[in-house]
Amino acid sequence: TPIPGATPVASSSAWTGYYFGNQYLDDLKFTRIDPSIDFNWERTSPGTGVPNDLWSARWISTQYFASAGLYEFYAQVDDGVRIYVDNNLVVNDWFDHRGVSKGTVNLTAGPHTVKVEYYDFGREAMITVWWAKK
Repeated sequence: TPIPGATPVASSSAWTGYYFGNQYLDDLKFTRIDPSIDFNWERTSPGTGVPNDLWSARWISTQYFASAGLYEFYAQVDDGVRIYVDNNLVVNDWFDHRGVSKGTVNLTAGPHTVKVEYYDFGREAMITVWWAKK
């Protein structure tokens, strides 16, 4: 759900998703192509080999930004999230929480590598990521 007043920009390309069997992004269970980062697993696993609780994921994509300027990146999550743009940390809420995290970065027009890291501690698991030009 976007922040009021922010216009989400749709992803211009798919994400390679890496799903891990622990919270530490180091027990890879499977990879897949995800068209967007918009998931609500509730209390279930995202896929084969990944437990219902205590797991993590990483998505990487090259996204095209049509114009230069300040962009706000958002993640609505239930537990921890980090967002990197061109290997620069933009959002760093790597702790147990539920809510919207955001960070701002100045981008040139053109392609940029976006990486999102997420972990689920327990119970509910969800993440939605979007961005908007300021």
